[in-house]
Amino acid sequence: MYKSYFYLKRATYELNDLLKEVTLKSSFSQEKDKIVFEFCSENIETFIEVSVNANSPFISLKPDYHRAKKNSVSIFKGIIPQKLLSVKIALKDRIIRFEFTDYSIYFLIRGKFTNLYLIKSDGIIDSFKAVKNFAQTEIANELLSPNYSNGLSFSIEKEFDPNNHELVKTDFPYLDKGIIYENKLRQQNSRDNNFVLSSCINEVLNSEILVSVSSGSKEVGFKPITYHNTSLKESKSFSSYFEAFAFHQKKVYQFRAFNEVHKKLSSYFESELNYLSNKLNELSSRVEKGSRDSEFSKIANLLLLSIDKIRKGNKEIILEDIYSQGEDFLIKLREDFSAQENVNHYYNKARSEKINFEKSKELLSQTKKRFEILLAKKELFLQSETLEELRIIMNELKINPSKMQNTKDDLSQSFKKYIIEEKYEFYVGKDSRSNDQLTMKFAKPNDYWFHARSLPGSHCLLKVHNTKEPIPKSVLKKAASLAAYHSKAKTAGVVPVSYTFKKYVTKKKGMEVGQVILLKEEVLLVKPEIPSGVEFISSDN
Repeated sequence: MYKSYFYLKRATYELNDLLKEVTLKSSFSQEKDKIVFEFCSENIETFIEVSVNANSPFISLKPDYHRAKKNSVSIFKGIIPQKLLSVKIALKDRIIRFEFTDYSIYFLIRGKFTNLYLIKSDGIIDSFKAVKNFAQTEIANELLSPNYSNGLSFSIEKEFDPNNHELVKTDFPYLDKGIIYENKLRQQNSRDNNFVLSSCINEVLNSEILVSVSSGSKEVGFKPITYHNTSLKESKSFSSYFEAFAFHQKKVYQFRAFNEVHKKLSSYFESELNYLSNKLNELSSRVEKGSRDSEFSKIANLLLLSIDKIRKGNKEIILEDIYSQGEDFLIKLREDFSAQENVNHYYNKARSEKINFEKSKELLSQTKKRFEILLAKKELFLQSETLEELRIIMNELKINPSKMQNTKDDLSQSFKKYIIEEKYEFYVGKDSRSNDQLTMKFAKPNDYWFHARSLPGSHCLLKVHNTKEPIPKSVLKKAASLAAYHSKAKTAGVVPVSYTFKKYVTKKKGMEVGQVILLKEEVLLVKPEIPSGVEFISSDN
């Protein structure tokens, strides 16, 4: 619902209040479907991120944004710098207009045509995603035609009939499913359709926003706090659209992480329980048959008593079984063995059988216990609703995540690990050898590398899984504080910490373990600590 017309109208209203007397300083892209606008004034610096992804278009506000020195491209260069005059939204359509002194930028949300367009009075000058020439005039006319507003007022001009679905589609295309569903729930107690619909719309525009997770649901809700809600497992309300959206995206990320680990754990339980089940059947069958050590001992004794009758090359021999009323007994022989070697062979088989049988019984008991533990943990797993609960199960079962991931990151278990702001992975070397492994084997070229400057300490690494997604400065500072904390200056007040991309960290032949050379670096002055928003995950060694 966050991308519905009325919530975008609310976002536009908030932007007008937040972006007063600002100038567009830069606009750039580091990802295929996203563009960032940097606005500044005497007092503030604000970043607006816009996604033109057809499946998940959005506009978000960021107080801080770290632009990569590489892998970023300037967009709409011709309008910079430009003073922002207003931010408005089209009447009853998802088109947001950023009006500058000489140009306007339009954010059009329209399925596969979702895009950003830079327009002057004579037509499209530029667009973020390429547009075919023959479509430019048509799109320009569509963007310039509507009336635009930056207020929260809205009036319903036609009679609303919730039961006439075709009419709803044609006359009220700006209504999203959330409003229509809420309206349907309320219509049961009212005959004034337009009044009920107006109430639903005004609450989207003015009420606090509830970001919630319903019990048993895997989706994050985003709707007015006044709307009907089912049983909620978790919820938080916001007066600001952008604060609500930021929290919503955070929860969506957590759900994705949860689902990823949940899927891998599910596969682990299925595989492990299947393996243990087969092992139990095999061991149970083995134990039920009993040990044959007495049988092999009897054969060895019979051969020893008749050793003079055995010749090398014999494949078998029939002897009188003195242990069973003198019946004939057929014994298999090793034709390449001498008589004594055949006797010793069966004595050895008796000893091995006895030992293996005892081991089988012990292994059967251990396997039963492991199977029962896994069954119990699987029940807990099926009831788990948070990522932390899944991690606890993994730790209790001593599951190595690298075995589940099937990635090149198997070395990750050799280092201390933290999670920064519930998203960013941070690794710390434990000694000189571990430092070398972290830097020279585990790290990738675009990972961030940290170390307390000119001080003994651990090599530290901030993983960058998406090189097009910038790492916020706040995360870099927290990473630097962790690096300072894992150095000899742990108790100091302020510590200089060097950081750079791993590709600028090298090692010459003959250098001592843990020593490296930095080809390029930047320095942050930070307090050595484990900052807020940082969670320690594991240290297996």
